[in-house]
Amino acid sequence: MSRSPRRRRRAQRSRARRLLGGVLLVAVVIAIGATVQAVRPPAPPTAIAESPGSSDAELAPLMQASPTTMVLGANGLTPTPPPAGSPSAVAPTNTAGPTATARPTPVQTGRLSQFAPVAFRPDPVLSARVAERLAGLRGRYGVAIKDLNSGSGVLIDPDSEYEAASLFKLSVMYEVFKQRDQGRLALSEVLTLTERHASYDLGTLDRPAGSSIELREALERMITISDNSSAILLTDRVGALTINQDIQNLGMQHTRLRIDDLATSPGDMLTFFEMLARGRGSSPEASAEMVHLLARQRVNDRIPRLLPRSAVVAHKTGNLSGVVNDAGIVYAHDASFVFVVLVDGTPNEVQAAQAIAELALLSYEHFHASAAPRQDVTLPQEPPTSTPRPPTLEPVATSTPVPTVAPTRPPTSVPTAAATAAAELVLPTVVPGRPTAAERGESLSPPTVERTTPAATTMVAPTVAATPAR
Repeated sequence: MSRSPRRRRRAQRSRARRLLGGVLLVAVVIAIGATVQAVRPPAPPTAIAESPGSSDAELAPLMQASPTTMVLGANGLTPTPPPAGSPSAVAPTNTAGPTATARPTPVQTGRLSQFAPVAFRPDPVLSARVAERLAGLRGRYGVAIKDLNSGSGVLIDPDSEYEAASLFKLSVMYEVFKQRDQGRLALSEVLTLTERHASYDLGTLDRPAGSSIELREALERMITISDNSSAILLTDRVGALTINQDIQNLGMQHTRLRIDDLATSPGDMLTFFEMLARGRGSSPEASAEMVHLLARQRVNDRIPRLLPRSAVVAHKTGNLSGVVNDAGIVYAHDASFVFVVLVDGTPNEVQAAQAIAELALLSYEHFHASAAPRQDVTLPQEPPTSTPRPPTLEPVATSTPVPTVAPTRPPTSVPTAAATAAAELVLPTVVPGRPTAAERGESLSPPTVERTTPAATTMVAPTVAATPAR
């Protein structure tokens, strides 16, 4: 017997109520889940982050990374692109775009430093000239210039972080001398170059893996020709963790040595070089040794390029793709000053190197004209040393001959377009010494830049030049 219409309608209403109740129950469960997720504390990040309490094991990847996943270029450490689909891809730290910059604004106060008995004071004339020279250049420019006797100078973006590139080798150098002074190592110590150390070579290593090298010679090669194998060897010897801790203790809060993050700032470099200039390193003797080691620098296409031959420049350069750095101390007969320019995100490395050279000459001329009668900071006497000098390196022409000429002053390297395109070492043409604009009494004009193409030169194993050790 069929149901009556009334009973059928009642059954339909009952099913509808049950269906609506089920839908409401599901909605309530979803809402509760969302609320719980919103109030739950976030999970800790999975990226490796170094802290002052990090163990050596946490920093081991820096010194043990495979050369197939990381390349230490002639002037810096950069990861290579990982294979397609690899989860280990490392995002580059250089995010500055090659945009034209407005006229930079110098800051009016400098940071306090334990190594700065003379406080920084802004120099309005020099600041205006530096800002005018940098206006319109593409990329990010950080500047720290300070006369060590008067304290006057220029600071532009001093506490922002920049790619350090090979400036990280300054930290390694400092740690080597500190541990020497503490009796924890000797410069006469003999080290062994392993296959891993040799794998970082880009043309400056003069011996095969398994060879021995004296620590002082590795130190000389790391600074004067920016030898990467020596840098990794010495970092292994003194410890990456110790380097980071001691650099922080110096007050260099923006400088660090990590596998994917070699950072520093103009202000940190000013602190470091003022420490050396005032003999405030691990000892006055070690400070003088570091100054003279840096004065033997072979890459001289930036700060020293336009300065008179009488000026002594103790400095270190750094290059990566889009990165051009130079930092050091300029000692002249009537002025001594720290000069730092860091460039990040430039599309034209040659233009950036030229700007650094012109700013160095501009600063030299300014401080020369306003020099005080008494100079408190002068070039220290060079301690006796028997450190062997690295061999002279020359490129071998493969398609377009590249002439080399024996210079009459310390070699002046001319930047090339290929020198930083892939963070690899391309030895530039060496040009002979020539009178500078300052020596001729002429106004500043842009220097002539000689270039080679990426295919013009290739590196071969260098030969040892018969140069006597000093």
